[in-house]
Amino acid sequence: MAERIGRGRRLAVTAATAAAFVATGLFGLKAAPVRADAAPSAPRAVVIVGPVEGSTNGYVSDAESVAADAASHGMDVVRLYTSSSANTTARPGTTGKASTLPTILQATWQNVVTYVNGADGGQPATVVVYMGHGNGYPNPYPPGYLMPDRVDGVVVDYTAGTPCARGGSYNYCGEGPIVADLHPHPNALVLLNHLCYASGDNESNTPTEPTQSVAEQRVDNYGAGFLRAGAGAVFAYGMQGVSGVIDALFDDPGETVDQVFMSLGYQGTWALRFGSSRTPGFDAHMDPGGPPTSSSDNYYRSVVGNLVLTMAEVMNGDPPPPDPDRWAGTDRYGTAAAIDDHSFPDGPTPLVFVASGAAFPDALAGAAAAAKLHAPMVLTAPTGLPSSSLAELQRLKPQHITILGGTASVSGAVQTQLATFVADPANDILRVAGADRYATAAAVATTYFTKGVPVVYVASGLNFPDALVGAAAAGHAGGPVLLVNPTSLPDATSQALQALAPKSVKILGSTTSVAASVADAIGQVTGVTPTRLAGTDRYGTGVAISQDTYPGSPHVNELLVASGANFPDALVGASLGLPLILSPGTTVPADVLTEISRLDPVHLVFLGGPASVSYTDTLLIRDAAPDAS
Repeated sequence: MAERIGRGRRLAVTAATAAAFVATGLFGLKAAPVRADAAPSAPRAVVIVGPVEGSTNGYVSDAESVAADAASHGMDVVRLYTSSSANTTARPGTTGKASTLPTILQATWQNVVTYVNGADGGQPATVVVYMGHGNGYPNPYPPGYLMPDRVDGVVVDYTAGTPCARGGSYNYCGEGPIVADLHPHPNALVLLNHLCYASGDNESNTPTEPTQSVAEQRVDNYGAGFLRAGAGAVFAYGMQGVSGVIDALFDDPGETVDQVFMSLGYQGTWALRFGSSRTPGFDAHMDPGGPPTSSSDNYYRSVVGNLVLTMAEVMNGDPPPPDPDRWAGTDRYGTAAAIDDHSFPDGPTPLVFVASGAAFPDALAGAAAAAKLHAPMVLTAPTGLPSSSLAELQRLKPQHITILGGTASVSGAVQTQLATFVADPANDILRVAGADRYATAAAVATTYFTKGVPVVYVASGLNFPDALVGAAAAGHAGGPVLLVNPTSLPDATSQALQALAPKSVKILGSTTSVAASVADAIGQVTGVTPTRLAGTDRYGTGVAISQDTYPGSPHVNELLVASGANFPDALVGASLGLPLILSPGTTVPADVLTEISRLDPVHLVFLGGPASVSYTDTLLIRDAAPDAS
């Protein structure tokens, strides 16, 4: 059994008392379901051993130790072991080391599905342990190994009639069948032990390590099927035993998945963290045994999943409670409503802006106006108000509504819905729109800003990243945002610039976003030489805008962090006129972290769920601003 670092002796829980704890709800757990025979159904651990040629006996021995440990905690243990000819210590129909457990069953896909899903009358599995062949990708094998039905899953004994690919006397049951057929207990833990690739490592006969990129892809890929099937986290240990993870379920219900990972032989010197690309909203944590690529057997410890799940939440199948520093909903409209809910009191509200959540230009132009007037921004689907937006409008009780964009952006049907929120729709609802995105931005600017504005921010109308932080800066500086074609100055924009007569002009993004010729044309129209704020990418441009807007050592009160990969969360956040920084969602560039440290925020707010700003990102950002609440 793996020894857990930095913890006292684990609770002495016998099989009988552990089952009683589960049934009666001790540790904060829900009462267990009751089987048809009226006996309580204990949390289930399914221990699977697949065929691994000459290593099968050793794997079975390890599996028996894990099964016995799970049984000592009162778990309902199901053992599914291969009938491989190499397996002489434990065959289906016999008993092994855990002699008090039920008969061992054959490791077939049909049995895996039956017992993981609880189709036999027990609980769906809270813990799934698999030891056997690792068939992960990337691997050095032919293209047939790349098919989702056979990679990143389990290898079991061959039987006909499965959705798995056949390879000799084996079934390769990969990501496809796992997602389609497995339904474990919500938040289940999947423990992969001794597999090639699952933790990032090469096969044991390969003398060198994979590149870091390949190792990370393997971890991300191997976890994807299990996470999409409903698991909460996937641990992959190439060398270390997995019993300590099972112990953690009973040792400390408040410990998180990440804390469990770091309490079991954690080294940490070369640790890697990244937000999952395969399953957005989840995170990976790898713990190489040495510098990446330096020697064999470095990538033998990893975990991917919801790393903030507690052990009690794993057992209960409950999601973690909302993070008070994360303003998020279930989708872009719910997140927009959550941002408004945290930022504006209950109505009556003098003015509310409504913009499409399906496209960025209209809301982008409106964000600066909303910030100037301290008015909420509510997003809508083009053809109808989502339920979260309806609820937010009911809370805000707007006295006037401005619709941003034409009927292609916000339809007449939405306007009819909005009419129910104001006393006099003919006078209380204003639609500000132009013939295209450039004309709409110009119309918004000239409607809500007057001649002699201190600054105008100019961004490409064909892409959103540069303008997201710029819209927040515009709101802070009291100026509008105008849009241009990357290689030409639209007439509507030119006319707005003349009408506004800005004292300064700031162009957002590189010459790829706004060409030098466009900057020259703006200078000729306004009589002002524009200043360009740009970095090497969207995140660097965001840093440049932030540095220009908040120079020196500002110690800002509140810093908003939003995804730079999608626009809705950041757009609604920009309408608050507060400092805003963009994050990729899977890691945070060094220059962004440096800028967060310079801003020295009193409070951090993350806009959007973990799929937008990952747990990994929040950890890195909090490290960059250690004094922020």
